[in-house]
Amino acid sequence: MRILTRAAGLLAGLLLALPAAAQYQLGDAQLSSLTGNIGAGYNGAYGTQTASSHSLDANGSASLSGFYFNPGFFSFNATPYYDQSRANSNYRSVGDSSGVTFGSSIFSGSHFPGSVSYSKAYNSAGTISLPGTPEITTHGNSDNLGIRWSENVPDLPELSAFFSDGHSNSSIYGISGMSNTTAKSAGVGSSYLLQGFHLNGNYLHTTTDGEVPPLLQSQTIKTSSTGDSYSLGASHKLPFKGAASASYSHSDYSADTDSSRNSGTVNNVFSNANFNPTTKLAITGTVNYTDNLAGQLNEAILAAGGVGPAITTTSASHSLDLSTTTTYQLPYDVSVSGIVGRRQQVFLGETYNSYMFAGGASTSHAVFKGLMTGMVQVGDFHSDAVGVSKATNSLSLIATLNYARDFGATHFSGNFSYSQNQQTLLVSYLSSFYSYGAAVTRRIDRLRWSGTFTGTHSGIPQYAGTTSNSEGFSTSLGSRHVTGSASYSRSNGNGVLTPLGVTPSPVPSPLLTQEILYGGKTYSFSVGSSPIARLIITGSYSVSRGNTTSPTLASTYNTKSANALVQYRFRQMGFTGGYSRLIQGFNTTGGPPFDSSSFFVGVNRWFNFF
Repeated sequence: MRILTRAAGLLAGLLLALPAAAQYQLGDAQLSSLTGNIGAGYNGAYGTQTASSHSLDANGSASLSGFYFNPGFFSFNATPYYDQSRANSNYRSVGDSSGVTFGSSIFSGSHFPGSVSYSKAYNSAGTISLPGTPEITTHGNSDNLGIRWSENVPDLPELSAFFSDGHSNSSIYGISGMSNTTAKSAGVGSSYLLQGFHLNGNYLHTTTDGEVPPLLQSQTIKTSSTGDSYSLGASHKLPFKGAASASYSHSDYSADTDSSRNSGTVNNVFSNANFNPTTKLAITGTVNYTDNLAGQLNEAILAAGGVGPAITTTSASHSLDLSTTTTYQLPYDVSVSGIVGRRQQVFLGETYNSYMFAGGASTSHAVFKGLMTGMVQVGDFHSDAVGVSKATNSLSLIATLNYARDFGATHFSGNFSYSQNQQTLLVSYLSSFYSYGAAVTRRIDRLRWSGTFTGTHSGIPQYAGTTSNSEGFSTSLGSRHVTGSASYSRSNGNGVLTPLGVTPSPVPSPLLTQEILYGGKTYSFSVGSSPIARLIITGSYSVSRGNTTSPTLASTYNTKSANALVQYRFRQMGFTGGYSRLIQGFNTTGGPPFDSSSFFVGVNRWFNFF
């Protein structure tokens, strides 16, 4: 009864116009703008794992901005919202979401500018993702705090510092268990120009803690990782329109799970020099040394969000890369290049040497009344593993081709890329990759049709089961008042587990000890119409099927979602009706899939208070 009384009173208030003022002054504080949207309506929810409920509720949002003393001293903007998700059922929302976002700037325009931001959300919709496959729907809470400050005094080194703290927890519809993530980071950086030298230095500290529910593995995994890194760098101009730079970085990392621990230290030295003796000729040389190659690979996995140590070795490992690149611009928009390089790596007790000689050309030309751009590079790799195997030779080929042309009212564009090249992380692997795609748009009387197709393939030919593939197709047909679209995609491959799902492996997959295999397909349809002014009608439907295989669990899942939304505005009033249904099931639960529906009908009013 209390809810009915509150909503009825709010609904009556929607019909009243409020007086507006230009702004409000509260001492030295000035509120510059306050706008909002207040609504009330009837909603219901029901499903196999959701208690049936019906109620008359209120919802709304606001945006408040202002400053204290003057805008350059302290200014802010706050946006609270309450019970907004069901009015936006095209976002696959099943529950009600509330929260607030806040942003501010301090001393803007001075030599010491800063900012503070904060956001908090309750019961917001989210996803756990798989590369190239449909996302798995979640719901949960989150809050994030960010602080930044800078010093920009003339003739003094520039200094900037930041701090961020984020927390999130979410549940997967259709499976028990929570996914929790905490991430904190703090850093400081400085740059200075001294006697023609550009100097810079940075420090970064990160801490992450996560808990992954038993969706992609047989049990909940708790993880934590910390990292500290600092770097120093300098650059200076050289004759012949050249420049030279050098940098040094040091990092410490530590990663822990319930059953394993991995930590290490990585030092890296990098230098670069380039010259442009003429407008057509450019020469670049680089040197890069890393004293812990295994640690560098682990840091790449941690940066991608990996939840467990993937590479452990007690053997010494390091790498040294040397290369020189020369490019020359020829007439008729043709550019040629040559590369000479040497790489030495010590990894898992083996020493690898590689020598590269490569040459290539690129051009852009009008061909058959269209524009074609392309590039090709061919290289010869001579590599050996000292004391392990005989020397080997391999050819690398990198090629890209793009073409676009209009055929009357039809516009066509296509692209193709191919690469078979020596791995840069480890010279003992030869990677293969190709992608292709095409897009067509055409006007048919008052209709506009478009279609796109894309595909990718990657892998390491020496190892079975390391390939990843994806293909996707989409099309749409629309006019001024109605538009329909459809899409289909499928993919399969391998990656690493993170608290937010699976991400493609950032290192050669044969090195992984906790590899996740994934595969899935999805198709979807949507339609939108605006038959009369201020009336919008949209609807969508999607079906997804996927599977994952980890070292401890094989899982399959199915999701279906349907959404509909009707919106009509008349002056400052509006009507909204929405419907959403989500079905999501997993073979590992042993029970029926999660099946929940919700609907909402109501009115809202927009206000410009001042």
